Amino acid sequence: MEVSTIVTTDVLKRPWLTSTLLGLTLLFFSACQTPPPTKVTERHLWDENAFLSLQTKSQKRQLIVTPETVVIDARPHFLYSLGHFPEAFSLQWSDFTKNSATGELAEGLDRLARRLARLGISKESPVIVLGRGTEGEGEEGRLAWTLFYLGVRDVQFGSTRALPSRLSRGDPPQRPNAPLWEPNYFEPIRLKRDEFQKILKESPPQTVILDVRSEREYQEDRSTDLGTLFHINIPWTHFLDEEGRPSMRISEELKNLAITQDHQIVVVSHRGVRSSLVTMVLVGLGYSKTTHLEGGLHMHRKAEK
Repeated sequence: MEVSTIVTTDVLKRPWLTSTLLGLTLLFFSACQTPPPTKVTERHLWDENAFLSLQTKSQKRQLIVTPETVVIDARPHFLYSLGHFPEAFSLQWSDFTKNSATGELAEGLDRLARRLARLGISKESPVIVLGRGTEGEGEEGRLAWTLFYLGVRDVQFGSTRALPSRLSRGDPPQRPNAPLWEPNYFEPIRLKRDEFQKILKESPPQTVILDVRSEREYQEDRSTDLGTLFHINIPWTHFLDEEGRPSMRISEELKNLAITQDHQIVVVSHRGVRSSLVTMVLVGLGYSKTTHLEGGLHMHRKAEK
């Protein structure tokens, strides 16, 4: 008790010491508090199982609908209203973008994942996305790419001809909600503008820029400076068969151009819609180092100005 009295009296005689001890006490207790958990979005640099799943599904020629399969129609709403696969509901690729004119993904994709859950789509759901095949603009491939990027691993796409059926104009049967889920972003299939500019600057070996715009677009607009990298134009329609499924013939075409599965392939189009379809085709055929330029050449040129 005597020591305590001495210390207390000494402290009272020295106001600066009182404030110092108080500050140290507050610092000690604040350090002992457990900080709130930080929400971390899971980002996959590579997922071997996802790659194998996509490859296996892409090489199956026939689309099979089971009771668990979710069928999405990515065509414009007007065409959907004229007739659609009876179980298919309408969903647009542009719903997942900041602006359909730029093709860039929207922010807050976890909110869109919740929307998918309300439509009955989970990360484990088998999903088929239907579109117009080579007669369209690649919308079904872009939507399939978006789902795969978010974490839906069993996703395929094709034209409406790939699922022959008596068309319906009515509403599809309502599916039960899936449990809410958080996206697992699959980064290898998405290349942002700053990463693309770095590739152009460094010109890494065994890198190919694959321009999948139509031949006419390519010939009329070659203003983008792609540096010294090898680049080539193969229209996106070459990557699909008559049913809008991945074409098995494209591997032979790439082989004739000395493009192998060891190459890093950067796929580009005007705003990133057709390039995302081609990316899904190539990854599914075993070209695992394939990615697509988000926003396309349109946004890349705007960034250059």
